[in-house]
Amino acid sequence: MDIQILIVQKYEAKTMYLAYYDFFERLYGKNVLNNLSKKALIKGVVDSYHLSFLDSNYASAVKTVDESFINDGEKHPIMLGAYDENGQMVAVCRVVVGIPTDKSNALVSEIILLNKDMPMEACTDLYSVIVSKLEELIKSSFADISLVTFEVPIADDAFIVAARENGYIIDEDQAQGYFTCLFDKRVRKNNKVLILENQNAPTE
Repeated sequence: MDIQILIVQKYEAKTMYLAYYDFFERLYGKNVLNNLSKKALIKGVVDSYHLSFLDSNYASAVKTVDESFINDGEKHPIMLGAYDENGQMVAVCRVVVGIPTDKSNALVSEIILLNKDMPMEACTDLYSVIVSKLEELIKSSFADISLVTFEVPIADDAFIVAARENGYIIDEDQAQGYFTCLFDKRVRKNNKVLILENQNAPTE
């Protein structure tokens, strides 16, 4: 499966709003206004005060996408898309490089597959390729990153299998509540480990 990971461009945001709405709906449950919210997002209505107030999934989707395109000097998640050999986006995710509590840790906040009708085996295969590609991209692009973490919805069996197939281990000490769990993998030795090893090395 030939997948390319690229930064999502702002003109693609319209697709992102609905993808993230569906994601939050699966994660937190449906809102009674979900049909109205989805129709609004399809039309490009992302500034409805009433929907933001009454439908938390709408508000979260708009905020999540909009924050990824803010360039104000502050550190925001990077929105990345996975594109197939035809240049079609098949998935989207956000990456935080150097989380506040550990600058050597990159966090992939989610991976959202845009085709919701894929069978589980196909989902697992696609997740697995994307996880591998993201790890490779993060490792090659950011020399200070030694730990990669994927935040996975607890109900997404295909994503969980893919994370484990790529060598990621669930972090039991950093549970994210009832909705998601964290999978970690050390992709290179961090500076602290290297310093300790150097201190224990024989000297002439």
